[in-house]
Amino acid sequence: MLVRSSLPRLFGASAMAVWPLVLVAPERRHDAALIAHERVHLQEQGDWLAGWALVVCAAVGIGYLNHGASPWWLLLVLVNPWWVVYLVWPSFRLRAEVRAYRVQIEQRGITPAGAALLISERYRLRIGYAQALDLLMAEH
Repeated sequence: MLVRSSLPRLFGASAMAVWPLVLVAPERRHDAALIAHERVHLQEQGDWLAGWALVVCAAVGIGYLNHGASPWWLLLVLVNPWWVVYLVWPSFRLRAEVRAYRVQIEQRGITPAGAALLISERYRLRIGYAQALDLLMAEH
């Protein structure tokens, strides 16, 4: 679901995916390529959440059996594991952004050079422009 929001601007972004929503700054709400980029992240999050649901169910079940009903186990439901890994693990973040920018490039919403510049400067990846461009242009 697409939602107009100023929230991405707080993080220096034009849009962001927070499953099940794509939050888009009002001035970019018609940018189909940017939205396609965020939908890549939305799909990734959905895939992670499907597996996470099994982990949460098992943890809640084990917790209930071992300790009785505890609200602390239910906090697992509030965690989006994709975001945790994205924020903590730079190589995961790099792969996620390369996949998403490739879609945005295919839709002609950004040039490979522009995407490489953003990847090398905005995501705390310690990667240079040339290496980012090579990754974007590599066969996948």
